[in-house]
Amino acid sequence: MRGLEVEALERISPAFTGVYVGKVVDVEKHPSADRLHLCRVDTGTEILPIVCGANQRGQGPVGAGCRAGRSSRRRLLPSKSGS
Repeated sequence: MRGLEVEALERISPAFTGVYVGKVVDVEKHPSADRLHLCRVDTGTEILPIVCGANQRGQGPVGAGCRAGRSSRRRLLPSKSGS
């Protein structure tokens, strides 16, 4: 492998807003849905309740999340109130 020298870095899209990295600390089955899970996610500053459709196998996975109403790659994610 060869190493290449980088002259500059350019941002090609707007920065993310409201994005966090969190670690799943607890997973429970959703009481009203067979294919959903209730997760508690530690973001380092707070623990957030997250409803997740991924096939979680317990605590430990780390992933990125985006708060409701925040933008991600020029798309606006819906807020809880639907506005």
